[in-house]
Amino acid sequence: MKILAKAAMAGLALIVTTAIFLVIALMIPGLGFRDRVLVGAANSGYLTAVTALLSLGADPNSKDRRGRPVIVVAAARGHSQILRTLLDAGASRDAADSSGFGPILMAAREGHANALTVLLQAGANPNQKLLAGNLGLDSSYATVGATVLLWDAVHLRYGVFVYGPRRSADAGDFTPLLLAACNGHSEAADVLASNGADVNGPNSAGLTPLMVASICARPATITVLITRGADVNAEYGVRRFTPIALAATVGCVDCLRILISRGAAVNVRDAVGATPLMWATARGNIDAVRAVVQGGADVYALDKAGRTALQWAQEDRRTAIAQFLIETGSSGRR
Repeated sequence: MKILAKAAMAGLALIVTTAIFLVIALMIPGLGFRDRVLVGAANSGYLTAVTALLSLGADPNSKDRRGRPVIVVAAARGHSQILRTLLDAGASRDAADSSGFGPILMAAREGHANALTVLLQAGANPNQKLLAGNLGLDSSYATVGATVLLWDAVHLRYGVFVYGPRRSADAGDFTPLLLAACNGHSEAADVLASNGADVNGPNSAGLTPLMVASICARPATITVLITRGADVNAEYGVRRFTPIALAATVGCVDCLRILISRGAAVNVRDAVGATPLMWATARGNIDAVRAVVQGGADVYALDKAGRTALQWAQEDRRTAIAQFLIETGSSGRR
């Protein structure tokens, strides 16, 4: 009885709220106000109100006071039925806010798989691009950019500069799949990858979706991407980073195990000759070090400066890792 009572109250609340939206829209003349009410109804998920407002002449391409198109607002909240209603009423699937976020990019960032399905069925481009500079403080860009900076810092630490004048923190542009991958939205990534998103397509900085998922430590998304055909041994630009090296850099043990089990080359070398074992050592994560060693990492491998992973550990005072490598059999020979 309590469940039925709660359901009845929820239904009544929806009816009352919808009625309020419609009364306000009817009492105040002018389509401009109805457009604003439409945005509010779409944001709140009131499908009945959205449908009624559109029938009263509200613009399906209206924007809120921040300049966000109503379809982008609905995509951000994952209201798939409202998205379909707006599209049927003539809303542009390519509308975007002032930062360049269109509905498919917004739905991917927030991980709304059903909303993505609606947009893709309506012909939205699964490979639409958003300039990284428009991401602002978005966590996806911040995580990827910070990891690129970490690579630069460690490379310089060992005296090698192998890349061009491009700004170190530039993570390139972002596609819906890259956004879903970095935010760990596995279902959304699967929807995109199975509907035309380029699972191996690098962005302007050379990062593939699998690399981004590795940087952002998203093991479940890594599994989805590999299942959909992602190349586990793809190399990133002049640095020649691979997904396993990136996972080692951020210390994601589950990511490392998945990549190794799906065929990642555990002894692959980057532009300075460093291996994933060396990057796990630089990170200072002994569990990541153990994972790559258990996966077949060569503890005697040398970088271009003639250092082993043990020497990396000793120079950075990674005592526990150094002891583990000694016990594993590394002699630190040159």
